[in-house]
Amino acid sequence: MESAVKKATRRKVWRTDMHPVNLALLALPTAKEGLLDLLIIEADAIALLPTGKATARDVWFLTRMVNHARTMALAGIGPEVLPACDAALPSIQKIEHRATGFYLADAGALAELHRWHQVQREDGTSADYLRAVHAAARRDTLGACPR
Repeated sequence: MESAVKKATRRKVWRTDMHPVNLALLALPTAKEGLLDLLIIEADAIALLPTGKATARDVWFLTRMVNHARTMALAGIGPEVLPACDAALPSIQKIEHRATGFYLADAGALAELHRWHQVQREDGTSADYLRAVHAAARRDTLGACPR
């Protein structure tokens, strides 16, 4: 009878120069840089509102901004944003219902919320922001971004 040869154990060897905390810290600026595009899109949408040239996509981004800011504030990240959310919400509702009488004050409320929300994004971690994005996505009914 042949003797069975025992398989050699293959141990996982982890690279010592790749520490998970260091990797997370290195990835943090990359995640924050990705928000720069979103910041520009939202600022452009706010600038287009008073001219009447805002598209459905612009309105979608602004509505998401209000939802994310409110969700982050309710989660404890920048709760001082809630009054700005309450001021911007009627403006968003006017736009969504295509009501006439959109004033510069409405654009001002959205611009104020945009500034506050940017501070929120900088104060919270990327994980906090993504958690708020997912929580807002579960709650809202906006659907996919229009093209």
